[in-house]
Order: sequence, then C-alpha cells, then structure tokens
Amino acid sequence: MTIKIDSSDTDSILVNDVTISRGDQAALVYGRISHSVPSDLQLRPIVNEGEFTTIDAFGPDTNSLELTVEPLISEVLAGSNFPLVFYLKDGDEVTNFSEDDDIFMSPNDYVKIQPKKILSKDNLVLVDAKSVKKGTVDLNFEVGDFKASPIIDNLSSEQASIVLDHSKTIFAGTNDMFTVQILNSAGQPTFANEDVEINVIVKDQTLFEMPDKITIEKGKYYSLFDVAPKASGETEVSLLAKEMPLATKKISVTSTTPTLLISSPTSINATDTLVATLSANANSKTLAGMNVRWEVSGGYIQISDSTTGPTGEAAVMITPQKNPVVITATVSGAWYSSATISKTISVNNLESSEIIGVIEDESYKPFEIYGIDPVMIIIPSAIGVVGFLLKKNGQLKIKK
Repeated sequence: MTIKIDSSDTDSILVNDVTISRGDQAALVYGRISHSVPSDLQLRPIVNEGEFTTIDAFGPDTNSLELTVEPLISEVLAGSNFPLVFYLKDGDEVTNFSEDDDIFMSPNDYVKIQPKKILSKDNLVLVDAKSVKKGTVDLNFEVGDFKASPIIDNLSSEQASIVLDHSKTIFAGTNDMFTVQILNSAGQPTFANEDVEINVIVKDQTLFEMPDKITIEKGKYYSLFDVAPKASGETEVSLLAKEMPLATKKISVTSTTPTLLISSPTSINATDTLVATLSANANSKTLAGMNVRWEVSGGYIQISDSTTGPTGEAAVMITPQKNPVVITATVSGAWYSSATISKTISVNNLESSEIIGVIEDESYKPFEIYGIDPVMIIIPSAIGVVGFLLKKNGQLKIKK
C-alpha cells in the first residue's frame, strides 16, 4: 500500500511517499526538512478518513536568525585585499544557511567583493574583498531574506606622522642608539614612498649630541642613528618632516656619577680619634658594593671599609697627627664612573708647626723605658679601646 503524506508547510518539511509492504502493520516515514523551525506544521496521510498529525520541531527559528558580515582582520588598509566572513546566528550559536543564495552588495566607492554563491548547509562563508580608497563606509548586504550592514573603516597606508624611540634609560657619558619611524593614520609603521628627510632640534644641546638631519630611505620605515648623552637632565627633542606634523618628545638622561657625602665633625681635639662616614648614592638610590679608596693627609688610618655596605656607606677611623686633617675618598664600581670627594677637619690644640719642628729637630730623642718606646704600646691599646666603645655605641661596624 502506497500512502502520500500531505504537509501544511512544504518549505519546512516535504515527506516522501510511504509504502507499507504486504503483511506489515507499520512503515518508517522519511522526508526532507529545512534548517529553521516553522511556526505551524502538520502532516496528514491522504487516505480515507486520514487525520492531521501535529509535529513538534526543534532548532533555529527563522525569525530569530541574523546575518552577520565582518572582516577577518582588525584593520583594513586602503588599496589592499581582505577577507569577509558571512554566517547566520541564532542567538549566540552559528547555524547553517537553509538554501542556495547569491550575495548582493549595494554599490559603493570604497569596497568591492568577488561574486560568491552561498550553498545550502554552508555555515561560514569567506568572500574576497578589496579596499578601494581611504574612508569609512556603511555597506549593505543581502543574502536571500537576510540583510546585514557592517561598517568598514579603510585606513590610509600613506605617511601620516613620525615618532622617536629610544632606550628606556639613557646614561650620561654612554653612547645610545635612537630610532625614528614613519607611521600611517592608524599609528602603524608604513614604508616611505620616497626618501624622507627629518630635521632634528634639541632644546638643550648641552645634554645631547645628535645629528641635525636624519633620512629614512625609500622602501624603509625607520632609521637608526647614534646619540651621545653628555650630562644628566631633561630636555625636548623635536622632529620636523615635510607634510607631516611636528613630533616632540621629552627625554631624560640619567647620571652614572655617584653622589658622595662625607659625614664627620668639622673639628676635633688633638687627643680625639676621628671617625668619618662616606655615603654613596645615584638617582635617589643607595649604592652598595662600591669600591672605596681612602687617602688621608694630616693623620693615619687605623681601620677603614674598602667597600660600601647595604646602606651605601663606608667608615674610616683616623688618628690626627697635624692640623688640619684632609680626608679624600674615591668611589668606583660597575656601571658607574669614578667619583672623588674630599673634606677638611681642623684639629684643635695642635699646630702643624709644632710636630714638624719636633721631627726636624735632630736633638730630639724618643723617650724609652728599658729600651722600649712606650708610644708603641699606648697607641694600639687606645685604638682597641676606642674601637670597642664605637662598636658598642653603634658608631662603627668593624669587619671580621
């Protein structure tokens, strides 16, 4: 027995004829369905007293489908090719196209596309497009009953601006490498159509020594050049090129010479032991592990630090011999240039002429006890006592 099945919506479902073989009581029914859910669907076998049967269908709703058209690249340059993607969305999900359709785009002067036919069951369809000229355009696409209006911004690939770049930190006295680039309207590097000559103006020429003119050759988008920072400070560097706006940038130069300070009394008594502390820092940071070389005039060094500690400090203990005492410290280390500082301390109740006169007097003989100079015994003992007291009071750290 052959039975025809009538559909209330043949666009949504079209059922094949059903054949029930002799001796069978039932048969499977097959049909072709669309890709969207109809609003009302019923099937009825065309036989005597045949009744309509309601069909429950699930899937995307035609009324909720939305055509989406968008470029697959983030930025479109004028005069270049780029891909467009077409797809149907049902909420947040992508669904297939239900039938074969041609893509139609409204005429415009900014974007052209290659003819393309969308086939049934396609989901993501790529179309080759070309940006004709610079500008923003609102395109209108139609695929069957669906419409989409994406906005395409065609950016210019022409030279629009210049920019100066350099190292994050620039040290005085150390040559550096700078670069100048050409950018398009989107702020992206672009190649020079011809040689671009750039004038360089430094506001404070005492800080920098750099070329007055830089050339970016045709077919390139940047140029490198050497710069000689001469002193620490901040200045402005301006770039000026034909048919491009003035570019100005503030540049800071960091000094590599440590800042030194010697802390000590301005005067002492002849019987006192002098303790001086050197501190070293650069750019508001303490410098630890720097080498320290001490030189003393008018006294002799009992004990001293040869390097700065974690706080950037080094100490020296001096016994005065004449007036005045002059302390000179030279600091050096990796990444920093050598620096020297001096400080003069006056010695009370001790004239330099007295000691010199005694030394030059040939009749002078050292006082001895049993052939031993008692000064050789007293001075080391005094050093030990003073060192113990200073260490106890936290004024001196003696390395072991």
